[in-house]
Amino acid sequence: MKSPHPRAQPRSVLAAVTATLTLPLTLTVTLTVTLLGLGCRGGAVSTAPSSAAVEPIFRDVALASGIDFVHANGATGSFFYPELMQGGAAFLDYDNDRDLDIYLVQSGPLPAPGDSPQAANRLYRNRGDGSFEDATASAGVGDRGYGSGVAVADYDGDGWVDLYVTNLGANHLYRNRGDGSFEDATGRTATGDASYSTSAAFFDYDHDGDLDLYVCNYVDWSTAKERRCLGRNGLQGYCSPSEYRPQADTLYRNDGDGRFTDVSARAGIASVRAAGLGVVTADFDGDGWTDVYVANDQMANLLWMNRGDGTFVDEALLRGAALNGMGRPEAGMGVIVEDGDSDGDWDLFMVHLSGETNTYYENRGGDFRDVTDALGLGAVSQPYPVSESASTTSTTTVGATCSSPTARSARATPWSSSTPSPTSSCSVSKAARFVTLASAVATPSRCWKSAAPPPSATTTTTVTSTSWSPTTAVRRACSRTRPGIAATGWESSW
Repeated sequence: MKSPHPRAQPRSVLAAVTATLTLPLTLTVTLTVTLLGLGCRGGAVSTAPSSAAVEPIFRDVALASGIDFVHANGATGSFFYPELMQGGAAFLDYDNDRDLDIYLVQSGPLPAPGDSPQAANRLYRNRGDGSFEDATASAGVGDRGYGSGVAVADYDGDGWVDLYVTNLGANHLYRNRGDGSFEDATGRTATGDASYSTSAAFFDYDHDGDLDLYVCNYVDWSTAKERRCLGRNGLQGYCSPSEYRPQADTLYRNDGDGRFTDVSARAGIASVRAAGLGVVTADFDGDGWTDVYVANDQMANLLWMNRGDGTFVDEALLRGAALNGMGRPEAGMGVIVEDGDSDGDWDLFMVHLSGETNTYYENRGGDFRDVTDALGLGAVSQPYPVSESASTTSTTTVGATCSSPTARSARATPWSSSTPSPTSSCSVSKAARFVTLASAVATPSRCWKSAAPPPSATTTTTVTSTSWSPTTAVRRACSRTRPGIAATGWESSW
């Protein structure tokens, strides 16, 4: 991470956690689009594929490099809620040879099989020649909990990086001995939080020179508390996090003697319960004290401002970082901190669940503003609903109109299938709804689409499809106007 100003870098570790939903049916669509006269400034927009072959930016070399790890979420058809999550990962130089090694977090079946342990996390040592070797057994870090994430830091200041693993159940702190092996220091350090933990970050919140530990906790879940949730089609599926009680996060103070003390209540962290998934730390207001930002799942995010006296206060709503620019919470799957505009303060970039855009919060002297659409980061973070197979063809016509500068082309109020369409122009075929979204992606973000074309703009679009899933979250764009705001609505069902 670059250092744009003399203030200390935010020392934080984000455990990447993502949610995946497997649908029972598939959706396969091919679009061939010819756009005439679209765009806010007029002129043609070409979407024809280039004849030149495009070389991939990245190439998967995991197996060739010796990394044979396969994550298992343990799904068996019971729809246990934690199966939605994927394990985290970390790059670290655990043997101080100047090459980055890799630690990968495993999950496993729920409940854990009684006759055998869960599959283990894996540590791959970088040989320095582009290949890796499995050093899990020799290093002693094959944690066998239902894993969520991992944070790395030298918590005891001995020059060797240590590991903190978050789990559904007891977490584990592995202290690096400096000889290629680790010891499980969880009991001695009293850091075995038994909640459903997701991410964690090491940082020095009290300026005593020791790295303290912040642990994100998610929801109160167990197989005994699993809920049965049905989709609109009446079939069982995964529940929303709102079905479970959120949990308070944990703050451990490093005592400097190899032990930690839980100061969550004393510091004010335990006063708020939320479904935390991601965490970063930085001095967001420039007062010299490191603050904490937590990305929550379908709940308002938290911005714990460090008062400098060992306590924190949540000012996310006051400072504009709790909700997106539409005033809505999002499913915060991960967050990073960076000075993206090089103005000397720390901004926030968040990724969310499929169907939501990413969000960029610009820091303006300690207060934040959602500038996602202004930077063109909204529509481009939406999935493109196109596949390569084809069977039947239909043709439709859609048009484009230009919104005011305040319109949010890809982030407006969702409509449920039971809500009447606000304008009759939204009553179009499924194919036309797809075309509307595809056109929105192909034109400038400030140009949004209505299902009926204005006289001055015409788009001829060929749509080819094979199957339509009644449960696939396909968005359609329809224009509507509310007092003082022009916006685009999205519907997620047929």
